[in-house]
Amino acid sequence: MEAGKVTTSIPSIEGYEEIVVESIATMARLFGVSAKKINNLRVAVNEACINAMEHGNDYDPDKPITVSYSYQDSEMIVSVKDAGSGEVHSDFQRPDVEEQVKKFKTERIGGWGLFLMKSLVDEVDIVGSEGQGTTATLKITTES
Repeated sequence: MEAGKVTTSIPSIEGYEEIVVESIATMARLFGVSAKKINNLRVAVNEACINAMEHGNDYDPDKPITVSYSYQDSEMIVSVKDAGSGEVHSDFQRPDVEEQVKKFKTERIGGWGLFLMKSLVDEVDIVGSEGQGTTATLKITTES
């Protein structure tokens, strides 16, 4: 099958990320990506979209998230770009599980998105461009 690239945009409204997650999973299946890798990619893309909505676009429905995905050279590549400031936090650390559990009943917990993405796919690259937004690029290799 000939590979192509798909680009779409969604509003920064929770739930719309599911549209691109399903489409990406369909493309991955077409190219024979394993079910396990597809499931991992689903979660990672979902987290990238939610991060773009929350941290990049402040849940402003007028600020789009652009998602591009393709399969080439035995890799599924997904890019998620927000319309935010382009600021990238370089001080990423694994969330403190005990601290998150303490907060669970009294406040919103978070901080797991990037950790999950890095744990589930083969490569994650986060690049910001001042005033041009931030792009998260996720890659999975289909070869073992």
